[in-house]
Amino acid sequence: AGLPPALKLDRNEPFRGPVQYRQSARPVKIGPLSLRVVGPNADNVARLREDWAEKVATLTRGTTKKADASAMIAAYVDESPYNLSSIVILAACEGKTMLLTGDGRGDHTLAELKQAGLLRRGTLDVDLLKLPHHGSSRNVDQDYFDTIRARHYVISADGAHSNPDVKTLEMISRSRRDDRFTIYLTYPYKEWRDRKTARAVERFFESEKARGRKYRVVTRAPNRPSIVVAL
Repeated sequence: AGLPPALKLDRNEPFRGPVQYRQSARPVKIGPLSLRVVGPNADNVARLREDWAEKVATLTRGTTKKADASAMIAAYVDESPYNLSSIVILAACEGKTMLLTGDGRGDHTLAELKQAGLLRRGTLDVDLLKLPHHGSSRNVDQDYFDTIRARHYVISADGAHSNPDVKTLEMISRSRRDDRFTIYLTYPYKEWRDRKTARAVERFFESEKARGRKYRVVTRAPNRPSIVVAL
């Protein structure tokens, strides 16, 4: 399908095979924008395929009706925690950089950044880091934030499944001795689906302020459809 004329964007050529990290692959260029695939790598995609085949066989074992088997597989896809195939992109434009992590596992992302030669003295500085998996602490560890440092941390979550975890916020805080960064929450607290999580996050930031931390916390305004991060 063609792109809307108003966007005035040229389409990139189709990818051959899955979108994944390849040692020899060049960044995709769209005007001044450069998109470099950091993950997943071929090993993780292979592991996902093996696991998927095994799970599908287990789900459909003993099921004779095709419709029943399809429903079981669809339910599994919707509920599964698999993040091995999540695409991780390093975007760069006019000197600004963003690491878009999807639901990628933190240890995989760090390994892939190192393999791609993107770590300088063991770290990567970006203008914006979109936290993986809605700020879940199950996807990251302290070394993730010690390695990837950002001026802007974006967390897309509304409290569902206890995300974002306060543990994740604690990791970000511990990784920074300075306060020259901002944390963005894409939902105002009153719109969070889990009030317990909302209150826990509010209390954490209140305690940070009481300790003298001066980094900014920005939430989307209730009457706005989106939040804007100026790089």
